Amino acid sequence: MQTEQDGPVWVFGYGSLVWKTDFPYHEKLVGYLKGYVRRFWQGSIDHRGVPGAPGRVVTLLESVEDCTWGVAYKVLPRDVPDVMMYLDRREVGGYCTQRIKFYPQADPTQPFEALAYIANEHNPNYLGPASLEHIAEQVVRSRGRSGENIEYILELAHAMRTLAPHVTDEHLFSLEHKVLELVSCPGHPLFNACKRYSDSAQAARTVLLETPLQSESLGNEPMLSGEGNCSLSCNQPNAHEKTPLPRATIG
Repeated sequence: MQTEQDGPVWVFGYGSLVWKTDFPYHEKLVGYLKGYVRRFWQGSIDHRGVPGAPGRVVTLLESVEDCTWGVAYKVLPRDVPDVMMYLDRREVGGYCTQRIKFYPQADPTQPFEALAYIANEHNPNYLGPASLEHIAEQVVRSRGRSGENIEYILELAHAMRTLAPHVTDEHLFSLEHKVLELVSCPGHPLFNACKRYSDSAQAARTVLLETPLQSESLGNEPMLSGEGNCSLSCNQPNAHEKTPLPRATIG
């Protein structure tokens, strides 16, 4: 998509753009958009899979009561043409740009327009819903030109847990748990590469279990969730922020 816009463009990332940017940007903000949920329902026959054996990556689905957390990047006017050309090539395979309203965590009362790449159910690579067990098994055995499919999930989960530790994305974190279970045997070829992710995820689950469901800063309100009750989960302060876990990369 070419653009002749004179001003900067904001790009919202909710998948690999959260942890693998690879384009120049001037500013980065953590925040959310309302009315969508993140799901691993899009097939990847290039980056994380191959034709006939697709991997699973995320897309956004409309869901009025929900919200999705991610990162918005401010691209300066001089970089817009090249960045959009790069993203159009990167997000090929069913994704189209849509204009969304982004709510920055720092000041959700000042939302602004951003672009998001979203794959709807009518694109040829859309896989649709499946059980977490089925998705996890598909992810563990899939690989594309950008690497192992499991890396996509583990990096995204780690990044979201670090950037928005007060938000619980049940779909993402449950899938993370499932894929780590599948490679937990020391004899599995992905065991060593994933062990650091597993340690970090376990540490995060321990912190979550040890964190009271109520705190002075939140009164009687429950811990936050990335899905459901959007007015609560999107707008509460970052009351449960912990020190970010060390970043681990599959080599």
